[in-house]
Amino acid sequence: MTFRDFIGPDACSIYMDYVGESEDWSMTVERSGESIHLDTSLLDDPSVHIEFNGDGHTLTAQEVRSSQLSSGETLVSHHDWYATHQG
Repeated sequence: MTFRDFIGPDACSIYMDYVGESEDWSMTVERSGESIHLDTSLLDDPSVHIEFNGDGHTLTAQEVRSSQLSSGETLVSHHDWYATHQG
């Protein structure tokens, strides 16, 4: 499974070392009519969690990552994505 999007050859070249690699993911899929909900987690690193929601015309996703800082504090980052079907 690949969740990457790159534009232009310079952006893609930095990821050439990762071609062919994979990670172990846990995925739950829920469908209702044209709607779909995917809930994924990286098994080796439970701090990575991604949810996708789509209805056939739009796709939204939220990625949540957390990491422990040396100070003991937890850093949590959220990345939200949105895409629409054009055509």
